[in-house]
Amino acid sequence: VAARAHAQGLALDVQVPDGLPDARWDAVRLEQLLANLLDNAIQYTPAGGEVTVLLQRRGAGLQLTVRDNGPGIPPGVQARLFEPFFTTKAEGMGLGLSLCRTVVEQHGGYLGHEPNLPRGTVFLFTLPQVAGPNT
Repeated sequence: VAARAHAQGLALDVQVPDGLPDARWDAVRLEQLLANLLDNAIQYTPAGGEVTVLLQRRGAGLQLTVRDNGPGIPPGVQARLFEPFFTTKAEGMGLGLSLCRTVVEQHGGYLGHEPNLPRGTVFLFTLPQVAGPNT
């Protein structure tokens, strides 16, 4: 992902603070989720822009934020973002964000979006903390 962002002339800023608790989730599904959110952010951010990934503690759980400074999501599209088979892209089936929401909900979390004013989009998901074997 970092290579793709760099190739498109974007800055990729990943912020993961020390001291976060161990967690036990389906790593493959969460990796797919993060890859999808990052791919979208990279695709819609123009050269010279920035994509930021931030992992932080939120209450008893964790929140991961993917922020870009692309054009943002038009209001008419926002209400349909998580619908299966809805897409604004020339290629693709329109399942990415729908599957992302399903993965997060299967882990007992929440996936949402908001504007990144003055331009861009923020996708964030929260997951409850699930203690790993070392915590």
